[in-house]
Amino acid sequence: MNKFHRLFSPASTWAQRANSLLATAAIAMGAILGPTTSSFAADPAQLSIADGVVVKFGSGTGIYVRDRLTTAPNVTFTSQADDQIGGQVGPVAGTPKRGDWLGVIVAPSVAPTGLSLNGLALRYAGGSVGLPGHLNGGAALSLPGGAYSFSKLQLLNNTLGVRIVGAGTPSFSQLRFTGNATGLQAEQGATPSIGESDISGNTDFGVRNLNPATVVNAQGNWWGHASGPRDTVGNPAGQGNPVSAGVNYGQHLQAEPVLTCTMVPAAGYITRVRAIQLQLDCPQAAQYRIAEQSTFTSEPWLGMEGTPTLANVTLSSAAGEKMLYVQFRTAQGGTATFALSQPIAYAPTGPLVQFEQPAAGAVLTQDTLIAVSAVDPEGVREVEFLINGQRLALLSSAPYQTSWALASVRNGSYTLSARATNTQGQSNTVGRQVTVQKAGGSTGPVAMLSFAGQPLIANATLTQPGVLAITAESPVGIARIQGSVNGAAIFNQTYGNTSPVTASQFLDFAQLPNGSHVLAVVVTDGDGVQTSLNVPFMLNLSAPPAPAITSPVNGAKVSTPQLGISGTATAGARVQVYVDGQAAGGPVTASAGGSFATSVTLSEGTHQLTARASNSRGDSPLSAAVSVAYTASVPTIVFVSPAENATLSADTVLEVSAVDAGGIAKVDLYANDQLIATRAAAPWSAPWALANVVDGAYTLRAVATNTAGKTAQARPLYPSDAADDTPCVDPVGRRLLYTNTPTL
Repeated sequence: MNKFHRLFSPASTWAQRANSLLATAAIAMGAILGPTTSSFAADPAQLSIADGVVVKFGSGTGIYVRDRLTTAPNVTFTSQADDQIGGQVGPVAGTPKRGDWLGVIVAPSVAPTGLSLNGLALRYAGGSVGLPGHLNGGAALSLPGGAYSFSKLQLLNNTLGVRIVGAGTPSFSQLRFTGNATGLQAEQGATPSIGESDISGNTDFGVRNLNPATVVNAQGNWWGHASGPRDTVGNPAGQGNPVSAGVNYGQHLQAEPVLTCTMVPAAGYITRVRAIQLQLDCPQAAQYRIAEQSTFTSEPWLGMEGTPTLANVTLSSAAGEKMLYVQFRTAQGGTATFALSQPIAYAPTGPLVQFEQPAAGAVLTQDTLIAVSAVDPEGVREVEFLINGQRLALLSSAPYQTSWALASVRNGSYTLSARATNTQGQSNTVGRQVTVQKAGGSTGPVAMLSFAGQPLIANATLTQPGVLAITAESPVGIARIQGSVNGAAIFNQTYGNTSPVTASQFLDFAQLPNGSHVLAVVVTDGDGVQTSLNVPFMLNLSAPPAPAITSPVNGAKVSTPQLGISGTATAGARVQVYVDGQAAGGPVTASAGGSFATSVTLSEGTHQLTARASNSRGDSPLSAAVSVAYTASVPTIVFVSPAENATLSADTVLEVSAVDAGGIAKVDLYANDQLIATRAAAPWSAPWALANVVDGAYTLRAVATNTAGKTAQARPLYPSDAADDTPCVDPVGRRLLYTNTPTL
């Protein structure tokens, strides 16, 4: 029997075996840990794994995907020896290591729409023991070169994080490649795109391209050091992870990004009490704050107490679903906002109702089962199922489940709701977002909208600029995406019938007044079938808050006049930097990620740096001042030749060594105060012809001038036997009496 267990052949068989798999590692080739087996939902040729589930594998085991695999956020695949995640499963404590299990291998037949792995963590994989010879494995995630798209994956402590074989451009964003031997490897013409990711702490390569002629796009990433990745040819001074030839690592990040952070309720997504605990996991963060809205105002920053951190939160008093958001902040001042994967249902009274399936964010390709649990001390009278507010079924007894037939349902996003009512007439409702995506393009493409990294829902209030992203998919490919606000076009992009695709546009709302507006999006697939979305929203843009200068730090001392300045500000805001209250240079625009950078020229002395952000609504207050002291450096100059007290009888070369942090402008060479030569570039040397020089003792002197006009000189001191002003004449030759001790 092949030890590599094919969980997708068919997936329904695997789902029926879930209980035995939990009990028998020899069958499952690993342990599957989760709240209950109802956390897993599968239909033929598809496996979905719910939020928070941990799957553990033993040696020679893994997952071979031949059709569809969907994982909710916060799912982990790891070694059965990894006691840190999901607890200990063996009789003795485990010691995990790279290559403990095979990993996830994706067959070439799997369409890009068949993989939804965003937020998945893969640990201690990349083994080769038991790997069938016909499979391209050896990595935590092995892919063919298709148009796959992944975000917020965590590839930790693997032999090889991601292996891509064959032509194609899979895209990766906001990933963590840490602790692997190699983070990502491209082979046989693969041209993946990696951005906004943490590629650090990998021992051999951060990114390796075995076919350098086809370039891997790895721009805009953190490589473990502000100097960027180590490239022996292109960036030999880089102190970050090594890269091979054929990797474009331009515009590398200067600080570690906030990535793959999570927030989950410690006691589940349903509660009778307002006081709850949230488990926060964000290794890059130093502080956090939590709110029930995506825009933060006066919420206090609290210190992270480790990874994970348990945070105490009190929900607002009204019963119902509560979506919580957490904002993490790094020690360098960078911030990022994350949300729960689904709202918490606060039900102080009435029935406790909770979805069992489908999973939040599930992609449904055929008729599916909708199931909830509902309990109440007074007894449950009925449970009503609704799709986008329209009744699907009304049940008066358990089990509370019904089938949703998709034959006449158009592809797209849907809200499933379940309203439970007890015998006293008290009701509670829970909801869940899913996507219907049936095969074939006749029902139109699927489109999903987000703004500033959060799902864009109808009647949302937008308070700051951000990136509008429209992701569209269709089995027949996407031909065009069009967008407009109040009828005015904001973008119109065409595609070569590829899928999935994402159209992104930064919106600063500079010309749009506050108030109600409508965003319209039209997506056209390869068959000409269109999906239209009209999303009303409320704009409440105000002047930006004060920016923050993060580099240089307060109290910095510099020795060169050119000073780079960087910091954080509201995305899209214009940032003006001031030196001692005077504008320095022109304003710069903060990036979509909320960062800005510019440079100024300082005069000698101590200066106060400030910055102000502005948009169409007004100006921010000045930032906190940063004090910087600039003291121009003084050159260092010493004689190299001739030697001290040398006796010369033939032409010689005068040579000095001159260095300065700001650069050397020129060096003047003298003999007894007579100029011999001036040099404006290294080497700082000149020939001294002695044919017409009278025998005697001579004093050599060199004066170095730096680019700031500061000078220093090297000149000799006469020895004691030449302390008087009478030259010491040697009838045999020419003697130089000097020392190369510099006098500054």
